Amino acid sequence: MAVNERYFGYATDYFLDNLEFADKHLRIRGRWITHHSERLASTLLAASAEGIEWARKKERRLTSECLKRTATHEKKLEEAFRDETRYFDLIVELKQIVREHYLLKYLGCRRKDLTATFQRYGAVEKVSEFFRCEHLRRKGMTWGEMIQAIDEEERQLWAWQTSRSFQDISRCGESILGPKPTAPVTEIAKGIAVLCGELDGFDGTTAFESMVSIVRDNTGKSDRDCNEYTALLWTASWEELAKRLRNDRSRLDRRFAGDHNKALRDLLETNMDEMNSRLFKKNFVSIRLGISWVEPTREACEEAIFFRASIER
Repeated sequence: MAVNERYFGYATDYFLDNLEFADKHLRIRGRWITHHSERLASTLLAASAEGIEWARKKERRLTSECLKRTATHEKKLEEAFRDETRYFDLIVELKQIVREHYLLKYLGCRRKDLTATFQRYGAVEKVSEFFRCEHLRRKGMTWGEMIQAIDEEERQLWAWQTSRSFQDISRCGESILGPKPTAPVTEIAKGIAVLCGELDGFDGTTAFESMVSIVRDNTGKSDRDCNEYTALLWTASWEELAKRLRNDRSRLDRRFAGDHNKALRDLLETNMDEMNSRLFKKNFVSIRLGISWVEPTREACEEAIFFRASIER
């Protein structure tokens, strides 16, 4: 009997410690916590609360199962927090890039007016003092540099795949095809995308490509006041334009989460829906069924024709 009491006492203390651990970090990290870490912290809170209940009822088997689950959730959350610290600068930069993307594309905002626009709608993202104190400002690669590295990794992979397709990889019993090139920067970028919730609930490959296209358009030497979506319209690139509008719309709530973003989020939602209605009669895709239905409006087609005629004069 005494052994059981000690067991349930230990289990209760462990659950309480994890309950406090998750709750503490949710509070001190404030609204800046990444989507992935917030979800893991919420899962740890739920598992710990359930474990306390089973320990109180002296259910040994169920308490033991909760201990195992809680330990797993705790480990995952600690790993996520370590990654948040390791990639702090890149996470902050990514959040800023994707948020500014909406203002540039859907509000017609110019680059020099971005900060003032966020301030006007009270949608400024403030980094928690926790991170200012905890993080050692290790400046590594920027997203612009990462995109260059990702493009180079894709080029190397394409070259390897081409060699594999067109060469006899076995000559005199020996392989003449080199090992498949690694993509360490791409993997880091995907890890950061997971932390920020960019891939959750979506097709992973498509979601990552969408995120990379946004970063590519808004970093490097490109003119950020040049609207790539307008260029896609004028060149009648309907499938690509429709895909980008769908992707932006599906991630709006996550990228502008929180009450402080509500006014700006509502305005963006209205403008995005109006743009989609103006440009497309149909803009629908079903991953499950493997179909895509994109049909531009007459107005959009006429605008593309007018632009093409103007440059041919």
